[in-house]
Amino acid sequence: MKILPIILSLIFCTNAYAADYYVATTGNDTTGDGSIGNPWATPAFGAASVSAGDTLYIRAGTYDITTPENNNYSGVAPHADNVTIAGYTGETAILRGNGGVAPTNCVIGSGYYDGTDHFADGLTIDNLTIRGMVSMVWGTGITLKNSHISIGGDSWTGNEQGAVVWLQGCVDCVVQNNTIVQSYAAPGGSSSAIITYSGVSGLLIENNDITATAGPSAGQPGGTGITLKDTVTNAVVRYNYIHDCEASGLWSANQGLPHDIVIYQNIFSNNNTGDSDNGDITHVLLTYNLDIYNNTFYASNKGAYFAWSDAVPLNSVAFFNNIVFEPVLNFVGWYYSAPFSASYLDYNNYYKAASPQWVINYTGYTTFAAYQTACQAELAGCDQTGHTVTTDPGFINASGLYNTPADFKRASYTANGRGGIYPAVMGAYVTGSETIGYSGAGLPESECDFDHPSLCLTSETCYAVAGLYWCNETCQAGACSGRKFKVKQIVHPE
Repeated sequence: MKILPIILSLIFCTNAYAADYYVATTGNDTTGDGSIGNPWATPAFGAASVSAGDTLYIRAGTYDITTPENNNYSGVAPHADNVTIAGYTGETAILRGNGGVAPTNCVIGSGYYDGTDHFADGLTIDNLTIRGMVSMVWGTGITLKNSHISIGGDSWTGNEQGAVVWLQGCVDCVVQNNTIVQSYAAPGGSSSAIITYSGVSGLLIENNDITATAGPSAGQPGGTGITLKDTVTNAVVRYNYIHDCEASGLWSANQGLPHDIVIYQNIFSNNNTGDSDNGDITHVLLTYNLDIYNNTFYASNKGAYFAWSDAVPLNSVAFFNNIVFEPVLNFVGWYYSAPFSASYLDYNNYYKAASPQWVINYTGYTTFAAYQTACQAELAGCDQTGHTVTTDPGFINASGLYNTPADFKRASYTANGRGGIYPAVMGAYVTGSETIGYSGAGLPESECDFDHPSLCLTSETCYAVAGLYWCNETCQAGACSGRKFKVKQIVHPE
């Protein structure tokens, strides 16, 4: 017998008679019944026809989608909650907007308009190739996984931004195990592979391969990997490979209070290729409770860039257990006068063979000792001797090019990090066995994630505390801070 937890929530209740339906290029929306032998012809019709709990499989082929000029609405959108729209196993289904030419507008997502706004909860988008925007808006439990998304951009008048994945008002949503490529230099700026904007909470972004190559436009510096902007709360960004972005790998700003963003075990590589006034991570204006740890930063103009924080309170940023390796300019830069917003800055590995530099309050320091003195004048215990090191971390670099996540594994993993409830090893790889970036297949599920859009990795522990299941490797009974869900036990036969 196997005991599996099922989520207790009216939002996630599904149709007792949930069924599978199909769309194929050989189908017919008039005479088809959606069965595998008599499929429908268009994803839009199929999505509008299925009921709560159903799965719509898209068979192999290219489907041109008519897309509305509004980020809230998509060409393919379910008319019921808890619908899965997926590519058929072993086949490649391509959905494209505007013939695959930017701006594509929103190809698939949770909202549609028929004179009234409609937004679905519990939508899962799985195993699709999408040449256009994905819109995850105004719903709960929306998941995008195992897909390849590219091009993007919208032509909505007054907006005209260049997102590939757009999230707004999305609660407990997941972007997991995708390849996301942003390339459109939008007339309105804001060109990002993933844009989260206003009212997003409980967000999980993990195990994605993210690139943003768009050049500068509308006074903006160009493509950013992930943008977290305007009241994005309780977000976790982990195990991603974020690389070759024109501007920042991740940019965060204009958040409300509380905020709470955790960024850990990501690899940032070769970012800010066109704009030196950004970092692998760029943190500006009103971002509270930001924890950045166990990331690897490689060969970007700047590792971490913190700026304009006069309105940010003290004790709001923690930066530790990170490896910053061979930046073009500086390892970390704190570009403001007061207040100094770091609450914890220690146990980092900075390495550059020639001309190292750190920046504190706009002043550059070319020796670790000089930087340490300046930083400790702002924050006691900043990058302490014996904790923070400036030695070569010893990446394996098996490809010789530093262009895959595995290149940033090491021959050995020294326990010289912060430790305690955090890893005792610095960098994105703590053991060398972690999955970082897109895996090419769905990630394994554990009991905690059964029938729920928030997935736990098998490397994590599933904790049961006070009737709640928690997916968090640092979670301890009575002191959990991870994602939690009410469940009950239902017995299934083996």
